[in-house]
Amino acid sequence: MSSKRSSLRGRLPEIKTTDGEVIMDLSKLESSLEASVKNFISVIDEKTEDIKKATIAELIQTRASTLEHLPDDVRSAAIRVYVTALSNSEPPIDEESRDIQKKRFEMLASNIIAGFAKLTCC
Repeated sequence: MSSKRSSLRGRLPEIKTTDGEVIMDLSKLESSLEASVKNFISVIDEKTEDIKKATIAELIQTRASTLEHLPDDVRSAAIRVYVTALSNSEPPIDEESRDIQKKRFEMLASNIIAGFAKLTCC
């Protein structure tokens, strides 16, 4: 290993830093990371609130826009399947149940879209 070091000596510029500079750089990095995480959390909180406030009709409309690439008859069939599934579900009893139900509806919608897309692709 020392032979490698000696062969590189003179070719690479030496980087001289003090402990203070390293600490300052780490502090800047930590501040930047903290700011990024706070921003990320605020975006997630905002999106979570949007989903919590969304009605079933809004969720259906959002999902309908993801079906635009499908033929009209297939799109309407997929929407009917989704609406039927939503109408057959029991209303949530509390906030936690509501969140779980919305996640399930989102997963259901994704699966329906994927299934109908797969049926029409071949």
